[in-house]
Amino acid sequence: MGEHGFAGVRGGAPAGRRGAALKGPLCSLIIAALATLIAAAWVNFSVDCGAVFLVRRATGSQLVESFVSRLRVNASGLVTPDQTRLIKLELARRSEADCFVIGSSHVYQFDAETAPGLFAGCREVTNLSVPAGGFEDMVIIAQLFTQRRERAHLFIETPTWALRPNPVPVWANEYADVYDRARSALGLPPRWSLLPMLHAGASLLLSYDYLAATLKKTFRTDFRQREAQSGIAAADRREDEDLILPSGRFAYSDAEPVSPGLVNDGSFNTEEPALDVATVEEFESVIGALLARGHRLSFIITPYHPSVPAACRAPAVCRCQKAVENYVRAAAARWDATVIGSFDPRPLGILASDFMDAQHLMLSGVSKLKLQAPPEQAGTAR
Repeated sequence: MGEHGFAGVRGGAPAGRRGAALKGPLCSLIIAALATLIAAAWVNFSVDCGAVFLVRRATGSQLVESFVSRLRVNASGLVTPDQTRLIKLELARRSEADCFVIGSSHVYQFDAETAPGLFAGCREVTNLSVPAGGFEDMVIIAQLFTQRRERAHLFIETPTWALRPNPVPVWANEYADVYDRARSALGLPPRWSLLPMLHAGASLLLSYDYLAATLKKTFRTDFRQREAQSGIAAADRREDEDLILPSGRFAYSDAEPVSPGLVNDGSFNTEEPALDVATVEEFESVIGALLARGHRLSFIITPYHPSVPAACRAPAVCRCQKAVENYVRAAAARWDATVIGSFDPRPLGILASDFMDAQHLMLSGVSKLKLQAPPEQAGTAR
C-alpha cells in the first residue's frame, strides 16, 4: 500500500509542476499585455497628438489670430497646424464669403476651385471643416451664423456620426467653455451627462491608429520647434505635411488612388444607433435657428468607396448609412433644402479611382459632385 501511495505522490507531482509551468507564462503574457495597453494609453494621453484629451487653452488666441492673418494673405497656403478647430472658428469670424462648408475631413478639399459644380452660385467659399467634425462642431459654427448679419449659403456635411454625440470628445475637454456657451446661446439645454464623450475618450486612449499618429509626430525631427511656429510657408513644408489654403481648404501632400486591396470596411467613427434621439432633436433646433436668420442650407452626403456598399463587409456601416441618408433626405424636404451626393457613389458616376481611401474622395471625385442631385439618386439609400 505504501508503494502505491508513494506511486500516487510520484504520479501527481509532475501534473502539479506542469500546471505551475503553464500558469507562469500565462501570467507573464497577461501582465505584458496589460503593461502594453497602459503604456499605449499613457503615450496617447500625454502626447495627445490630436488635442483631444488635454485642456490647452493656454496656447492662446494670439497664435491663432496671427496664423489666420498670415493665411489670408498667403495664396500658396501654410502648413496645417494642430489647432485646426480654433483656426476654422477664426476664419468663420473674419470671412466675408457668402458660402461656407461645414463638416469633417470628408469635405476638407471642397471649395470653389475644386467643386465648381457645387459652388457656381457663390461669390466666395470658405471651408470650415475639421477633423472628424460632427454635431458639436456644427453647434459651434451655427452659433456664429445666428449672430451674423449677412445671409449665407451653408453646405453642411452629414457623416454617419453627425446625429449622435461626437466620437472625438474634443469639446468636452479642450474648449469645453466654447461649446457650452454656444449651446446656451442657441437655447440648448446644459449637458447633464458627459458619459458618451468619456466613453469615446476611453476608446481613443487604446486606439492603435491614434498611437501610430502620436508616435509619428513625436519622433519626427525638430517637431517641437515646428509645432511652436505660427504658420510654415508652403515652400518650407516637408513631404508629409499638408497645407491649408486661404479658403480653408486642405491640400493633401500624398493623395493618390487607393489600391483595391487596401480599402477597409468604412467603419471608422460609425456606431449604432446612428440616430441618437436627443441629438436629432437638438440638430433640428439648431437648423431651425439658422433658417430663422434667413440662411440657405444644403446638406452634403459624401460617398464611400464603391466596395463599401457593394460588399457591405460591416453591416452596421450599411445600416447607419441608410438611417442617416433617409433622415437627411426627409428632413431636407421639410426645410426646402438641397441634398448633395449619397453614401453610395455608383449613381453619382464616382469610381473607385476617385478615392484615396474608403471614406475620402480624390479631387477627381469632388469635382463630380453637383448642386442638384440626379433624379435617379433619390431612394438610393440601402
